[in-house]
Order: sequence, then structure tokens, then C-alpha cells
Amino acid sequence: ILRHQWGLKSTLRLKKSLRLDMNTNRDPQWIPFLALEFHAKRTLCDLRGSRAFRDPGFDEKYLRGPGLLANPDLRNEIGWWVDLGCQIFWKSEYLVGKQSYRWSAKLFKQSYDRMILYLPLDPYRVQASDELGSEIKGIEIRGKNHWTFKSRLHRNDKQSRYSQSSQIRGGEIRKIELSGHLT
Repeated sequence: ILRHQWGLKSTLRLKKSLRLDMNTNRDPQWIPFLALEFHAKRTLCDLRGSRAFRDPGFDEKYLRGPGLLANPDLRNEIGWWVDLGCQIFWKSEYLVGKQSYRWSAKLFKQSYDRMILYLPLDPYRVQASDELGSEIKGIEIRGKNHWTFKSRLHRNDKQSRYSQSSQIRGGEIRKIELSGHLT
């Protein structure tokens, strides 16, 4: 893998890589990747794209079973993908605990010229095939909130001297301290 990253400005980064995927059963495959990232306070926005590539799995090529036929002639999946996304995150700390948020939204598109799918041959049998392509578009929205609360719950039960105007039993009192942690 060849990787390089440029900091165009303090808030803007360009990332690129080139991977050579080699296998004895096929020709070598070059997989390029490119990303442009914008970092600001509590925000990350990025535009990323790459070539999509996957070799067929052992089960897709050779596994046979009831209703499942092997296909040793499968070729690899090939296509391209691109996504545009933005994440917002922040943390707050309070007297009783901490709170953090992470929200993200991403638009994506994947386009496969050749995709491996299990297709029915008849009502009782399926077989992996690489004859179809696919285009997938969508939006992904995620949100995560995390709260941590502090609480003191342990007990320290030793005697100590106490010098204040209210004396109990000749100046000795029992001091009880509660502390602990609740998450």
C-alpha cells in the first residue's frame, strides 16, 4: 500500500492511497483511494471515493450442499464507490457527570459492473453468479449520545478527632464518608 496525506491548510487534508492486490488465481488489481477532509471545531466533513473490489469467497466457489451449487468459474466483483458525509461531535462536563454527542449524516453511491449474488436456478437450488451489476444510493444517519454520572458511594468508617463547639462523647465522633462511581 502506498499512502500519502497532505495538509492543505490547518483544517483541510487530502488523503490518497494506491493498493496492489495480488492473488495467484488472477491478474494483479490496482485499488486507488482518494479523500478530502475538512476539520473544524467539533466538525468533520469528508468526500471519499475508491474502486470497489472483492474476490469470490471459498463458499461461493466451492461449497456444495442441499439446494446450494458451487460455481468455480466466478470472477471478482468490481465497481466504484463515493460518499459525502459530515460528523458533529461535542462534550460537556457537569458537576454530576459528563455528556458527549456524535451525530453524522452521509450520502453514498456504489456502482458495481459485476457483483456476486446467489440467484435461484429453480425453486429448490441457488448458485452464486457474477453476471449482474448493481447501483446502490442512499443516506445514512447516525446519532450517539453518551452520559456518565458521578456518585460517591463507598464507606470510610474510622474514628477521628473532631474539634468543633459541639462535642460528642469527649471529643470523639464517628465520621462516615460515602463515595463511589456510577456509570
